[in-house]
Amino acid sequence: LLQSVVNEVDIVFFAYLPCPESSNAQAALLPSLIILWAFGGSLSAIGVGTQTYTGRRFAERLFGGAGAVLSNALTFACLAGIAFTLLGYVCLGPVVDFVVQSPAVRESAREYLKWRLLGITSMGCTFALKAFFDGIGQTHVHLVASIVMNVLNVVLCWLLIFGTPSLGIPKMGIEGAGIAGTVSTYVGLATMLVYAIRRSNRTRYRPFKLKEKLEKALTWAIVRLSIPSAVATVAVMTGFFTGPSSTSLPTIRPSSSRPRSGTASDRSKSTNSMSARSGLGALEPREMSARSVLRGNVMSASVTITSGSAQLSCPAISAVDDSKTGSVSAVSAGSL
Repeated sequence: LLQSVVNEVDIVFFAYLPCPESSNAQAALLPSLIILWAFGGSLSAIGVGTQTYTGRRFAERLFGGAGAVLSNALTFACLAGIAFTLLGYVCLGPVVDFVVQSPAVRESAREYLKWRLLGITSMGCTFALKAFFDGIGQTHVHLVASIVMNVLNVVLCWLLIFGTPSLGIPKMGIEGAGIAGTVSTYVGLATMLVYAIRRSNRTRYRPFKLKEKLEKALTWAIVRLSIPSAVATVAVMTGFFTGPSSTSLPTIRPSSSRPRSGTASDRSKSTNSMSARSGLGALEPREMSARSVLRGNVMSASVTITSGSAQLSCPAISAVDDSKTGSVSAVSAGSL
């Protein structure tokens, strides 16, 4: 939960930016986070195997063996994190172009991700450390690190997104949010490392004696247990992009101006077919209302259809108008 607060803070701060920068940043945040988690979240699955083996060896009172699990997991997370970061930068352009339609939103997503992708390594290492401390019963460690990380992220977002002339910091917008998020994740990782090198943990588990602890067989055993979770994360993240990439707002005309083409029988069949698909049965809709609100270059609309005692609503259809290209792209939509 505390990990997700970092992203919620970005949304709050983006709302105070001027339009169209505000709407572009908010529209870019969701696809950016999905792309980030497709890479970083899959690596973070290393925590599954780490906690399994740590808990087993801790229960067997093989404390040195539990430290060996952390050594191997951290080493793998660090090396794989570097590889995933490089892969992320290679795929950044094509993936963003595929999932984001508006050129302005696309540019905002690139600015945000070019910094957040640098935090993939910290994400993997943090989850490895979290799994280790959870396995030995020190569950408070990640809580402390998350609080430190989130407090720092709020401060950095305030300084970097809006700029601080007194400190010589220029306004950076969504790029500043990316920097703040990455720096905060590394500070959270450093906080957990401080707990790992405390004398009580260092002497009991000896996790940093790499020459003694590193084992290919153990590393593979940890990774093998974590692979299904990593694949599931990638599947969930890519699932967000399997549907239509954008939707358009429907045009609603009053019944008096609607063309009356075809016979009465044809119109009845059409109405019944629409009612069946929408769940209103074969009843003729008695009332249809629409409401739209325009703020800056963001339009929100809702549609309500009433038939007898049944009511059907399509809430919160939002669209971002790109004034440079004249295009409109939907960022979220309800469905009838």
